[in-house]
Amino acid sequence: MLNETARPDGVIRPATAADLPAIAHLCAAHAAFERAGPVPSDLATHLKPVLFSAHPRAWCLVADHGG
Repeated sequence: MLNETARPDGVIRPATAADLPAIAHLCAAHAAFERAGPVPSDLATHLKPVLFSAHPRAWCLVADHGG
């Protein structure tokens, strides 16, 4: 498992379930930028098992600048 990495401008750390709303927001913003179809309003719910199950299919790191 990845540990937090201290950086002069913040911390890079593995995402947690508490990060799901922000991750979903970033995914929606990226989809809009790419002119893709709209993402489901409950995207965070769909991402939870993908990122946080016993056998995740994806991983996500967060650059945390103090919240």
